[in-house]
Amino acid sequence: MTKLKYILKSFFHYLKANILVAVGVAVSTTVLTGSLIIGDSVQYSLKQAAFSRLGATTHLVGVTERYFRQEMAGELEGVHQEISAAPVLLLDGVAVARGGQQRVNQVQVIGVDRCFEKIARSEVYSELQENEIAVSRNMAERLQVSPGDPLLVRIRKASLIPMNAPFVSAEETSVSLRATIQKVVGKEELGRFNLKNSQTAPYNLFLSLETLNRLMTFRGKANHLLVSTPLRTEEVKKAVDQCLKPSDAGLSVEQVPTTGETEISTERFFMESPVAQTLEKLPGAQPLITYFADGIALPAAGAETPYSFVSSLGQGQLEDHEIVLTQWTADDLGAAPGDSIILKYKETGPLRRLTDKTAQGTCLFIL
Repeated sequence: MTKLKYILKSFFHYLKANILVAVGVAVSTTVLTGSLIIGDSVQYSLKQAAFSRLGATTHLVGVTERYFRQEMAGELEGVHQEISAAPVLLLDGVAVARGGQQRVNQVQVIGVDRCFEKIARSEVYSELQENEIAVSRNMAERLQVSPGDPLLVRIRKASLIPMNAPFVSAEETSVSLRATIQKVVGKEELGRFNLKNSQTAPYNLFLSLETLNRLMTFRGKANHLLVSTPLRTEEVKKAVDQCLKPSDAGLSVEQVPTTGETEISTERFFMESPVAQTLEKLPGAQPLITYFADGIALPAAGAETPYSFVSSLGQGQLEDHEIVLTQWTADDLGAAPGDSIILKYKETGPLRRLTDKTAQGTCLFIL
């Protein structure tokens, strides 16, 4: 038997087994190849989905019910050349079209400026002028609108003072804007921009950051900072720390010429406990509180000075129920040291209802 005949006889003798092995190899190869292809496809799809929501954003600096300077974006880029940053003012709103026939709730109203181009990789947003807006494609389809159509937008009112603070009106909770649609943006132009981890495409409305600041009676404020950088999170945090100023935390620092002291106050009506506790540790710190009084009355003379401010003094300077009046207030009331003084003020109760309160004290001396 020749070598060729031996090979052929062996092949046909084990033909069934050889076919099964060949089929097994083919199936295994197909499965592995398909898995690699699907894996690459899924990875690409996830990358595309992430870009349509975040653009080139790698890090986010955000605050809740607070607002920092939009100039911080430029300062952050100055700290490290590998950082690109864009300030954003993100608020909630409602859009109405066709005289109220079409309406979309839960709209993301996004104030952007030219820096947003670095994140969206699109020049659409820098072209928005006053009262011009860009809307996401899904929102345009829902409202049945197109570029050039008018749109009424009601935006939830933002305030530097918390909306639940005393004396803040509960009626003026939103502002209106009549705008013209300048562009309908798709996911390629970051029309699906969303900082929340959601698979549902949000209804987005973009307008200039300057216009949105004006509507909120702000000046150069933002509540989110979009950062694009190859740096690690720790390095980004260090860069942010270098840019932070007291005004970014709602604090104002001023020198008092008459006393040479430094006054640190808050724009948020009351200073939060962690901030106050930190400032109290400063050398020579004297915590004070100023509150609005409905009136300062001298019952003995039937006199009252309405709408005044009452301030505390440093610890240990006065005993309980002791009061110091300014000369102007004393002259207006006709008060003198030793007189009984009544303070009238309001206190916030349940459901933000204001309750009338009074406190009585003795005038110790007059400044």
